[in-house]
Amino acid sequence: AFFICRMVQLSVIRGNSSESATGFAFYGYICCVFLNDYKNGYNYSRLGIALNYEFDDKALRAKVIVLADGCIAPWFDKYANTISNLRIAFEVGLESNDFVWTGYAYSFINRHSIMMGENLGSLMEKHRAYADLFKLTRSPLILAHFFALSRLAVALRDNPADLEINEEYPDVKSQFDYVLELAEKGGVYLPLVNYYIFNGAQHYYFKRYDEAFDN
Repeated sequence: AFFICRMVQLSVIRGNSSESATGFAFYGYICCVFLNDYKNGYNYSRLGIALNYEFDDKALRAKVIVLADGCIAPWFDKYANTISNLRIAFEVGLESNDFVWTGYAYSFINRHSIMMGENLGSLMEKHRAYADLFKLTRSPLILAHFFALSRLAVALRDNPADLEINEEYPDVKSQFDYVLELAEKGGVYLPLVNYYIFNGAQHYYFKRYDEAFDN
């Protein structure tokens, strides 16, 4: 948090740069999560997006938008108002090979769609359409988000066939073994973290709050 606040301070004192957009977006997140100041957190995130476009920095755009419309906007705005920007983040992330924030954008698009009440069958059809693309990226984080959303659909729809969307990892155990190996052998921990986050979300949707907390 110190470094984020320092970025904002330097931007205010010495002027903005392309990196200032990330600083203001992250500062908005700090306002929401640590200060419960949702209005100003949202406004700082909007400033981050505006600065990103002003500097025309596509390399950071996916990160800034995901922070703003994935992590911050739901505290203050409707889910429906986040989807179009998150799609931009997804597309520009692929374009700039920023697979980490592309994965997050994809995850938030689907999570917000679920919270908006989109039909799960329709959601899974869209999900399947991206299967080949995500395999080509070979990005662990994108695949982890992809698997997690498949598992969530299985739980909510009670339809095990949804996991067959990826023949290489067709069940919960093979997907868990994949993210565990990434953590233990490759030092890549975010997919494993994501695994437990989505498990917690699954328990939450079914009002199993103690199990959701444990995850």
